[in-house]
Amino acid sequence: MMNRKILAMVGVSAMMIGLVACGSKAESNIAESATPAPTAEATPTPEPTEEPAESHDFDLSVNKYKTERNIEIKQYSGDSVSDTADCDSGTDIEELDTLYDWLYSNGVTKESVQNDRDSGCKNPYLEGYLEYLDSLVDKQIAEDNAGQVESSAKGDGLGGTEIIGGDEFILDSDGGGTVNGFYYTPEEMEYIREVNSPEELARIEKENAEVQQQIKENGEKARAFANDPQAIQDFVNELQGNG
Repeated sequence: MMNRKILAMVGVSAMMIGLVACGSKAESNIAESATPAPTAEATPTPEPTEEPAESHDFDLSVNKYKTERNIEIKQYSGDSVSDTADCDSGTDIEELDTLYDWLYSNGVTKESVQNDRDSGCKNPYLEGYLEYLDSLVDKQIAEDNAGQVESSAKGDGLGGTEIIGGDEFILDSDGGGTVNGFYYTPEEMEYIREVNSPEELARIEKENAEVQQQIKENGEKARAFANDPQAIQDFVNELQGNG
């Protein structure tokens, strides 16, 4: 009888332990299901930033020139971002010819500048530099034309002939002249005429005559001295300090 009671108590205890364990597990599941799942945070949309004004090659070249000469670099008038800014309207560089010479020496071509202008470059020095390049072309054309005129006149013999200093010169239409196969420019011909003018020849002849007279007088004195033993002795004594 006692054994049955003990077995009954053991069975009841086992059942209670099982119920307690099941209850704890259920509570754990309920707690887990009650905890809300974390939600993903929304990524903030970045605010749009203003793009800087596009820099053209011509702007960069001018800025390099300014840097080398310690001139402040500013936005250029006409840029979209320079409406309210302190900008360079074409007055920050005073010696424009120096700027244009520098750009030309550093290989800034007319084609590249025109491309920048077509793409919207508003640099205030751009148009002036294009005019500078055009002036160089005009100057070169003028020099080439002058050279062609001089070349065409050289040796054309259209100026007739002229006797100067006993030589016959064949004159060109530009004033140059040729004699014995040698060509003389108009300036050289003027000099040849000057040194062979009657007045100049008379002056040279007079100077030569004076020189010849002086030589003659000095020769006569030398001969008289050589034929005078006393004069020679006096000269020797003078040299020896026995005078």
